[in-house]
Formats: sequence, structure tokens, C-alpha cells
Amino acid sequence: MPLRGGKSRLDTRYTRLDDDEYDDEDEIDDGPGDDKLSTKETMRLSAQFCLLWFVANWFAGACLEYTSVASTTILSATSSIFTLIFGALYQVERFSWAKLASIIVSLSGVVLISKADASKGDGASTPETPSNTTKSHSAAETLLGDGMALFGALVYGLYTVLLKVRIGHESRVSMQLFFGFVGLFNFVCLWPGLIILHFTGYEKFELPPTNGVYWILFINCCITVVSDFCWVFAMMYTTPVIVTVGLSLSIPMALFGDVLISSLKLSWSYWIGAGLVFGAFFVVNNSVKDDELLEVSGVAAAAGAGSAAVMDPEESDEDRRRSRVFERETTVYGGGRIF
Repeated sequence: MPLRGGKSRLDTRYTRLDDDEYDDEDEIDDGPGDDKLSTKETMRLSAQFCLLWFVANWFAGACLEYTSVASTTILSATSSIFTLIFGALYQVERFSWAKLASIIVSLSGVVLISKADASKGDGASTPETPSNTTKSHSAAETLLGDGMALFGALVYGLYTVLLKVRIGHESRVSMQLFFGFVGLFNFVCLWPGLIILHFTGYEKFELPPTNGVYWILFINCCITVVSDFCWVFAMMYTTPVIVTVGLSLSIPMALFGDVLISSLKLSWSYWIGAGLVFGAFFVVNNSVKDDELLEVSGVAAAAGAGSAAVMDPEESDEDRRRSRVFERETTVYGGGRIF
């Protein structure tokens, strides 16, 4: 698409390699793994990710002290909106109305599911577990809790996009080394906070009371490691928006599992909400695929034009073979690098 001044949005520039720079065509590799992160860079990235990850998860958990689970679930689902905004700003996502509409539909589905979850809790009360055991919150506490949940969603969207920007492709970093440093920084830097919380009286330090709690913590740690690996690989192979909207699928699936265990019936709002969440995920996925096809076709067309421009019918076969080897300086799409 032409821009002002006659320049195209897709601008690819090539320069011929000199004879002393040319060695073997098979040795030329301009893939995503050329700029592999060093151990020091991986350590720095892990430290940044560790801080943002802790802030997002702490706010998401601490807000439950001041607001309801339903409000927390809904506000946490807004992370997909922040992910789309930050992704467009950092040029790792192409903003489209289809993506925004899908995110809104997914959020609407989460609202319906949360409504079904709340009604399930009201209807399941018994004399042993009365429904009024839920802690009531004042208007100020609810506002504080909702703000904390919203801020946690914002930070989640930020660190998801920043991780995509810094890594780009999974081949550039060792995921085992990356998560190893994340665990190391968590262990070294965060434990002093437990002492502060204990002596200030905000949260007393206590060991798990029973062996069952130890097993729950162990299983949760294993599940968290697996889920984080799947999450980061999924983001590297797709986009932050797809992964964030995909995480919303855990909400209807978790409620469905709870119903299977508790033998409770699901209301109509759950099924409608689950359908909206699943439908929004597939729409976002197809929208991203369309964006990738547009980018690839544009790059291929520009590369073909560049190759045709330098071909000379009077050149020898060896010269023609060498003329097809180029040093790609920059491929720009709307101001952001593709390769």
C-alpha cells in the first residue's frame, strides 16, 4: 500500500556480497537463531521477567482479600486487551477490529461464566457450609481489590509482550536456562519479603499444617512448571494475543471440572459463556493467520522483485549463482522488523 511520498509500506533493500565475503552458499544462514542470547543476556532477561511476573501474580492473588472471586476473574481476563494494546505499540501484533471484537466477546463469555459460578455457590449452600460465610467487603475495599486485579492484568499484558519482543523466536534462548534463572532470582531476591511481612504482622509465616498441604504444594509446583513451559513456547510460536485469549479457556474448563467433581448442574449462562470464549479463541487464531499470510506474501513479492532486478542474462552461471546471494539489511513492515 503506497504511503505519502510514494514509498511503500513494505521496503526491502539488498546489497551484493563482495567476493571476499562470499564463501559457500550453504554456510549462509539468516534464520532467527543467528542472534542467540548469551548467558548474561538470558540472566538479565530472567531478572526482568521475574520482577514483572511476581508483581502480576501478587496483585492477582492479593486482590482476593478485598474483592470477590468473580470480579477478580473478570478483571484478570482484561489482560487480553492490554496485551493487544502493548503488542500493537511494540509492533509484535497487528491491531485489527476483528481481534478487538474477539477479545470483547471472550470477556463477555467470562462474565457469563463468572455469573454461573456465583449462582452455583449460592445454590450449593448447606447448613454445614452456609452461603453467608463469604467475607463481605466495603465499597472502598471492593474498589481497591478491583484496582489491584486490573493492575495485575495490565502488568501481565506488559511482560508477555516484552518477553516476545526480547526473545522473538524460541531458538534464540535456552528455555531451561531462562526458567532456571527465574527460579534462582525468585529464591534469592523474594524470600526477604517473607520476613518483612511476618514482623509487620501483615502475613504470619507458617509451615503447612498437614501432609496433604505439602502434597498440594508439590503438585502445584509441578503443574506450574509445565504450564509455564507450554505458555512461553506457545507465545514464541504464535503471538501474545493468541496465548492470552487461550488462557481464558481455563476458566470454563476449570468450572466444568469442578462441576464433574461436585456433581452439580450447569446453568445456561455457563454454556453460552463457554461457547463465546471458545469461539473468540478460534476467531483470534484465524485473524493472526491472515496477518501472517499477508506479511509472508509481501516479503516474498519484494524478494522476488529484488532478485529479478539484479539478474543479467549475459552473466555466467557462476555469476548468476552468486548474484542470488544477498545480504538482507532490513525488511520493514509499517516501521517494525519482521526478520
